[in-house]
Amino acid sequence: MIHSLSNDPLEGDFGERAQNWATSRAGVQWKGFPDSPSPADRAVLRARQTKDLSQKFTAHEFWDPNHSRYELRLLVKPIHQYSAPESGLLDGAVFVLCHETNPEVVLLIEAVKEQQEVKFRYALARLGHAELHVAFGGDEVWRQERIAETKSSDPYWMVFRSIQP
Repeated sequence: MIHSLSNDPLEGDFGERAQNWATSRAGVQWKGFPDSPSPADRAVLRARQTKDLSQKFTAHEFWDPNHSRYELRLLVKPIHQYSAPESGLLDGAVFVLCHETNPEVVLLIEAVKEQQEVKFRYALARLGHAELHVAFGGDEVWRQERIAETKSSDPYWMVFRSIQP
């Protein structure tokens, strides 16, 4: 399975024995935080702020058997951190929301400088076929319907490739 975390559509070439991946839309949509603090000047303080913001997210999914509800838990340590200060990206962190040990949702949090304003933003992306619900501070901010199959034009694509002996 692959998922685009790009702001734009993109293409991927997986070689001659696999279908090309060409998304028809962006993989994520960035949203601002309601009433979030301004990002701190020092990176270590921004990392603490990012972690605090991540812990305000809660999530659940509906899946088999019988469309049962499962609570998702946030892994509080980011699985990846990044920055590109020359382009206005001060800090970014990738978190995952999991069902047991299975990641179901990617949570991106960034401190960005846009037009002289420094602010936090977030984006969410699916990592599974289940119906997904994510809330921030108790208010639902993202919902994805259950999907039966994916296509190579989707930002989230379950790739099946036969392996030749």
